[in-house]
Amino acid sequence: MNNHRLLDGVILKNFPNHNRVICGVYGIGSVYIGASKNIRKRILSHLRQLEISDHPNKNLSLFYDECLSKKQKPIISYLSINPFDERKLTKITGINTSYKSIFYDQTPN
Repeated sequence: MNNHRLLDGVILKNFPNHNRVICGVYGIGSVYIGASKNIRKRILSHLRQLEISDHPNKNLSLFYDECLSKKQKPIISYLSINPFDERKLTKITGINTSYKSIFYDQTPN
């Protein structure tokens, strides 16, 4: 699957304007928060799984499918903050991060 086509189907918000590897915290819509050493690579992995309806996070899958049905592009935001500052994450995303086990991706990539 073409990476450019996958990225054309979403809105990237607050991402640095360069091609270097970006690490940190990101959010997909208001339903998912993840952290990665390589955010672009991780986002592409999410999008590939979502495209074939094979993402393990059902809330994210429902959000993505709903965006597609409404012909809206999902928003993926770069959150350049400490992933352990739960108050800032809640303020920026509107997600109560005390439920991290549901929303927060703790995979090492």
